[in-house]
Amino acid sequence: MNETLFYLQKRSSEFNREVQDLATRKDFQRFLKRVQTSGGGLRGIRKVQGGAWDGWIYRKGEIDQENVVKRIFQEIYLGDQFPSLYGFGPLFHKGEGLYLHERLLISRTVLGALRRKVRMGIASGRPRFEAELALRRFGLIAYFKSAVTLDECHKEEERAKRSTGRRSKRTKPHPYSILRVIREIGIPSPRCAYVGDVVDDMVAARRAREKVEILAIGFAPGGKKDRTAEESLRKVGADMVVRNPQELLQVVERL
Repeated sequence: MNETLFYLQKRSSEFNREVQDLATRKDFQRFLKRVQTSGGGLRGIRKVQGGAWDGWIYRKGEIDQENVVKRIFQEIYLGDQFPSLYGFGPLFHKGEGLYLHERLLISRTVLGALRRKVRMGIASGRPRFEAELALRRFGLIAYFKSAVTLDECHKEEERAKRSTGRRSKRTKPHPYSILRVIREIGIPSPRCAYVGDVVDDMVAARRAREKVEILAIGFAPGGKKDRTAEESLRKVGADMVVRNPQELLQVVERL
């Protein structure tokens, strides 16, 4: 959100609600000043907008219609990959995508060593297009036997709704994505570990334990000086927390 507002502040000068007008006029400066004097952030937007255009504030609606926040974010994040996903061109940002600045938290060397010892899969909350974009960029697709993304979780939600008449979430902290990865990898009676860096990852792994033998391993790369992330992961049930990829490799070797 901060990156989006920074971009708007840098490139714009008065607000208009129509998407096409926003693209051609880029009049955001006055709007941003009003938001700032009203407290900033989403709270400031709500005060300025009142009850108008909740879809814009709450990120609802279609990306090619009223959902301007999502459109701007996706254009900035995806860059030249935006048309490949959505089938139409960008309006606000025609430069490179921020995804090009992402870096690996675990090196290919360590991933390669892990791959030789265990079968790996991905349970991601990102859309499949974005997950595969990152995997292709770093040359990692072949490292993983299964990848379950936001797309598969949403499809399972729709399937469950047709069956029961009720919608229930399958995204983390629900264990669906983790359990599906384990099933797709296909090892009978597997001993598993799930590595994640946020609270929902640990909660999902703990819930998956009702079905399979699995360790919840937190990943907190901030180092010893930053204990906040580690404490949060332990608080929700992480069996252990590692601070760097080499430590993770050592843990796997001991399993």
